[in-house]
Amino acid sequence: MAFIISKKSVRNGNVNELYYLVENHREDKRIKRKTLLALKKYKTVAELLDSTLQEYASITNKLHRFEKDLDDLIRYDKKPRFSFGDSSIIKRSIEKLIEHKKADIEACQMKIDRIKRYVVPEIK
Repeated sequence: MAFIISKKSVRNGNVNELYYLVENHREDKRIKRKTLLALKKYKTVAELLDSTLQEYASITNKLHRFEKDLDDLIRYDKKPRFSFGDSSIIKRSIEKLIEHKKADIEACQMKIDRIKRYVVPEIK
């Protein structure tokens, strides 16, 4: 059965409390502990899921903004704010940003799927 533990971590003089979802199992008369999920600063799996869903929404919004900027550049030759230089260079930069955001979305979706395996449904 899985349960949550906390560990104190000291980094740069700051003490942080980190949480982990773990389970114990027996191997040759010894008890071993396996970490199922690093919850970081979140005390519950549900809190981690909420935070990850917010991160997913933020990445998706940025992706849509970059796609709109690329569309405006291609259709109307309208450069995004604070961008200077040749349109072809800006276009390549935006395309790279879009590729990175798509990869971030895929990684975030995998993280969400992994977290959902451990979410306990509420009893009503």
